[in-house]
Amino acid sequence: MTKLAEPAAGTPAATEGEFCREHGVLEAVCTKCNPALIPVFKAKGDWCEEHGFPESICPICHPDRGGRPTADIAGDGAPADGTKVRFKTRETAQLAGLAFAKAEEKASRPQFVATAMIVYDASRVAQVNARSPGVVQAILAEVGAKVGAGASLAVLESASVGADQSRLRAARSRVEVSGRTTLAP
Repeated sequence: MTKLAEPAAGTPAATEGEFCREHGVLEAVCTKCNPALIPVFKAKGDWCEEHGFPESICPICHPDRGGRPTADIAGDGAPADGTKVRFKTRETAQLAGLAFAKAEEKASRPQFVATAMIVYDASRVAQVNARSPGVVQAILAEVGAKVGAGASLAVLESASVGADQSRLRAARSRVEVSGRTTLAP
């Protein structure tokens, strides 16, 4: 998974963590992926009924925040990471949303990240560049295969794409609002 980049000066504070690419908010507070969080935000009065997100991070109501809270959510009074919690019974733990499974030993495959340069016959070289930095997750075209314009060649995982999409939504919202509030001569 990807880590959030440091926010630019003047932007809302961001809590470092995984970003839910599907819903455009921090994964730790994504109520679409973890509906059990909904009552917590509703109890705090931080809820957007229209969009189903906490109001403080709603990417539709506040596109300028990019799905991040305006303040560091780590200081919300929750126990620190690594705090041990013991439930009286296994059923109580299950009611709290914990699932149990036996540990299994499995072979793992080695992984590494490397910078690569694709080189091909000099008479038929095509410059291929990703628009954002990232890690190649899948290669969709074989070396030497004929591909058309706009064909997908690879799948990249990139944190900057989500940030770019958020900035684009914010810019579009600003353009729309300014178009509605512009005074006629």
